[in-house]
Amino acid sequence: MSRTEIAGLLERVREAKGPDSHLDQKLFAAFWGWGCPLHGAALYDFGQLGDGGQFTSSIDAADALIERELPGWSRESGRSGFGNPAWCRMWNPLRSPGQGNDIRADHDSGSEPLARIAALLTALTGGDDGK
Repeated sequence: MSRTEIAGLLERVREAKGPDSHLDQKLFAAFWGWGCPLHGAALYDFGQLGDGGQFTSSIDAADALIERELPGWSRESGRSGFGNPAWCRMWNPLRSPGQGNDIRADHDSGSEPLARIAALLTALTGGDDGK
């Protein structure tokens, strides 16, 4: 998956207002779909992901995707004060601090799963969140 494709998914995640089954399908296709350059051509069953690939509505499914794509990375997340935006911070404890190793993403809808997916996609672009 190219940086351009990841950036497109990141934009869709930022625009989401909450759980979105169409976005879940896009994420699934990007990471497991036919001919996926990251993981080969096999199309896996959503059931392998615990919550059925409901990345935009399930913290567990979002975490499963993060663990699969960035094994060993640490993360913390929560909700901020005013307007209740959600946030997620991720880092690789095996790397020294620096560019691409301290990722933070916010999501205005207050959705922690969406904030986590945004942080994952930001990390996969090398830390450039496009803002």
